[in-house]
Amino acid sequence: MKLAFLPLKEATSLIRKGELEIVELYQAHLEQINRYNEKVNALRFVNRKNALAQARKRQKELASGRVGRLHGTFFSAKDNIDIQGLPRSEGAGWTAVKKAPGSARLTEILMAEGAICIGKANMAEFGRAYDTHNPHFGRTANPYNFSHSPGGSSGGDAAAVAAGFCSFGVASDAGGSIRVPASFCGLYGLYPTQGLISNSGLTSYSHSILKLFRNSGPLARTLDDLELLFEVLCRFDHRDPISCPRPLEKSIAEDDFHGRFLYFSSIDDLSCQSDIKRALKKVVKSLSSCGFQGEEKCPQEFSRAYQPFLLLAGACSFLVQESLAKRRGIIIDRKKESLSTRHLRERLKDELEPLSAESVLLAWHDVDSLRISVAKLFEKYDFLVCPVSATLAPHKEQERFTIAGRIWQREDTFRFSGLANVLGLPAISFPTGVSKDGLPVGLQIIGPRFSEKKLFKVLRDSSFSAPLDCPLK
Repeated sequence: MKLAFLPLKEATSLIRKGELEIVELYQAHLEQINRYNEKVNALRFVNRKNALAQARKRQKELASGRVGRLHGTFFSAKDNIDIQGLPRSEGAGWTAVKKAPGSARLTEILMAEGAICIGKANMAEFGRAYDTHNPHFGRTANPYNFSHSPGGSSGGDAAAVAAGFCSFGVASDAGGSIRVPASFCGLYGLYPTQGLISNSGLTSYSHSILKLFRNSGPLARTLDDLELLFEVLCRFDHRDPISCPRPLEKSIAEDDFHGRFLYFSSIDDLSCQSDIKRALKKVVKSLSSCGFQGEEKCPQEFSRAYQPFLLLAGACSFLVQESLAKRRGIIIDRKKESLSTRHLRERLKDELEPLSAESVLLAWHDVDSLRISVAKLFEKYDFLVCPVSATLAPHKEQERFTIAGRIWQREDTFRFSGLANVLGLPAISFPTGVSKDGLPVGLQIIGPRFSEKKLFKVLRDSSFSAPLDCPLK
């Protein structure tokens, strides 16, 4: 196996044993970056000089025994996550800074555990697209096929991990921004229970509207690596107003499960492509062999979640962002916005009535009501399995899709991904294989709040834990 694609847990083990030099691992990642980043455009900034210095420092620390759980491994950080001294933006020119004044809490944790940031990853402008293409830092390509999208808005991190530029990535997810790119790039991606992983130091959407939906989380090539990162990153942070202490650890026993789960491949009249349906059948069969009884049903809470999401995460977030910019004396030039941002504005204008205090408060009320209702669902079922997107990674220019004889716009195909955000439920995107065209096929498993360890166990027991082989390997 190429060093650049070593699983995170294997790399840390070899480093501790003295069987792998940290500089050697850095050079393996850098070789991949030098060979492919110009084509993939995953990293908009490569931390060459500093990362090499950190690699040498971490190597010397081994002799003293000061070894963290991630010692000597390399990660990418989404461009809206601060790391002191490195550039930061939110996929938009007017928010860019050359050197962030401080670090986000989650990157502080990673670096305290010995990890090294190898670069800042490209993202969609303000995280508002399921593709990663912005007018300031260019388009990111999918490592499995350069003519296809890596997803968004954290497409840069997903592409970087899949292409071997680093061992893992950290990003944010307010409507699928971790899970969609993970699914399109053959990775595992976690949207955790809100408050378990700190959002302190994330610049995008720092207002209360998006805090309803947004979480920070990791992307990795294996399930074991994703679980390790989850364990490392779960820390209480007094700087984050929604941070909560991690629930006490306990071993998971068979009687902790009801033995039942739901699965579905359509929401209302939106279905998904045949490759995804076949993958879902495969997963259901595997879960059944593990003793779970599946029921094909889309809960009404999932159908009702879309409208408040569109209003709060869409129209309201635009309003708050523009108001905050105005307070800072910044006038947003809409002519310089990305095409996806302009499309979103037009769509919201067409689909929603003008915002009012009443419509915002009612949408907020609906979110709370749906969360209460869906909690009761898990008194009977352990988890749900469904698509992340209705399609596989689309061609970068493709805007329309024909599914089950009906034409859908690109943004409509992602209705599955925002459900966990609205309902406040943890979700893991996981790969199931590749299509006949060589594109990754992914699904997501969703559970009740604080059920992450159960979800990891279910995926591992049903044999969905291994990495996919990227063509760039």
